[in-house]
Amino acid sequence: MKILSLNCRGLGIPEVLQELRYLANEEGPKVLVLSETRLDMDGFVGLKKKLGLIKGFAVSRIGLGGGLVMLWWDNVDIDVQNPSPYYIDALVNQEVTHKFTLARWPIHFRLW
Repeated sequence: MKILSLNCRGLGIPEVLQELRYLANEEGPKVLVLSETRLDMDGFVGLKKKLGLIKGFAVSRIGLGGGLVMLWWDNVDIDVQNPSPYYIDALVNQEVTHKFTLARWPIHFRLW
């Protein structure tokens, strides 16, 4: 199974979305994982429509940074297990089951 994972650094720029569409079409991944999307839930729904992907799961941004998105085609069987504000834990069901975890790390650190 081909999985494409990218750090987007925001999807607000039309050229970034155009390049993402090109990569998804060129590489043909079954699963597309995007980090640092800076999307809220409305942005996630719009992204799914623009990319033509049927299924997906998102973790909204925190403040102005972060955001995780996992998108997949209808013929891929994925079960999201224990989502949190910091990662997506998902089971990808194939002939042999594989489990992988996606993590979003805090960008800002506070020193005391």
